Amino acid sequence: MGLTRGETRGYTQTRVRAFRDAAFLALWGGLPVFAAAQAAVPGLLRIGSAAIVRGRVEARSEGSPAVGRVLGSGQPVYLNDRITTDAAGRLQILLRDETVFTIGPNTSLVLDEFVYDPSSGIGAASVSVIQGVFRFITGKIARRAPSNMKVRLPMCTIGIHGTDVMGVVAADQATVVLKSGRITVANEAGSTDVDRPDFATVIAAGSAPSQAFAASREMLDSLGGPLSPSKPAPAGPAVPGQAQDAPASEEPAPSGPVDTTSLDAHLASVEQQTPVLPEGAVSSWDSIRQLQGIGAYDASAAFNGVGAAFPPGTTWDIHLSADFNARSFVPGSAASITTPPGPTGNFNTTLLNLPSWDGLSGAATLTFGMVQPGCTASTCFYTIFFVNRDGQAGGQIDAAVAYDDGANTGSGSMTIPRR
Repeated sequence: MGLTRGETRGYTQTRVRAFRDAAFLALWGGLPVFAAAQAAVPGLLRIGSAAIVRGRVEARSEGSPAVGRVLGSGQPVYLNDRITTDAAGRLQILLRDETVFTIGPNTSLVLDEFVYDPSSGIGAASVSVIQGVFRFITGKIARRAPSNMKVRLPMCTIGIHGTDVMGVVAADQATVVLKSGRITVANEAGSTDVDRPDFATVIAAGSAPSQAFAASREMLDSLGGPLSPSKPAPAGPAVPGQAQDAPASEEPAPSGPVDTTSLDAHLASVEQQTPVLPEGAVSSWDSIRQLQGIGAYDASAAFNGVGAAFPPGTTWDIHLSADFNARSFVPGSAASITTPPGPTGNFNTTLLNLPSWDGLSGAATLTFGMVQPGCTASTCFYTIFFVNRDGQAGGQIDAAVAYDDGANTGSGSMTIPRR
């Protein structure tokens, strides 16, 4: 059920469920929080990581108002975090079940609920988008039990059915666009099913969601632009009902019954065209499996380390060769944290026994743990995202590193074009 105006405070105060496995709690506490210089925040439950950060992104725990952080790539996000971006901010969050949330400038959301047992895949998740532009690709929770994943807006709730969705929340109105899968958008006044890609519904405060309609190219571009980490945000997303600089021939969103004959004809013409991949968005494994040949991703960047193990001049490196024909990485692909010559040595991780991505689904992302004293797979790791670039899936990799062995911490991020 959607939320009415004046209930913002209420829908950020959420149920916190107890986990049955206490070891799970220990496993996910411990990454650096503020510029890699602070320890994990005591009493907060980590549920994922900030994978890609642009501009200023702040997080504040709704359950502990005194705790505020500036998020950087590779740093943790916690249950009940309220996350806010500034006018230049963009953020991509990877939750533990591989759900990916991307938010644009001037956006605020709350990580309301997250329960997940990785051994069984059973869990539940709820996220509230308060304002701004967002996109999410569902992970393992929704794939196993779609009804256990909810995205709440002030005007409605989005019910999930294996889904890639983007939208925008304004003061009195929201727009939700389906990219793949199926959704049910509902509030107290009614509900609408959306089951065609690039179809949308508009939800005005106090009104039922509109009947689904074909989103215009202008609407799709204005929503996708602010979510791209490599492009400046346009003046604002297209919100039906507000003035837009649209071409004179642009038809307004229908408010009555949809002409399914013309829509079917439109879909047929679109299917004959080459699909356009959203620039800067995380690629899907389906799109990665369409690639051929070898893709090399090599880069080095400064490592933001704190502790005796990471003296000034420490760097981290990624050397990956993707064999798209074999749908796996070439043996010898590696990542490392490299310190200047001295007694501390290097933190090398050769990525052995890498899984084939032949059977993977959803967002094209992988996480690799480091084998180092004091580390676990969830406290010292590299994460990579295949990203659409120049119209090609996997045209770049966005990579992040996080390290916490109890005595030393660090993090870093970089964008690596394919060559």
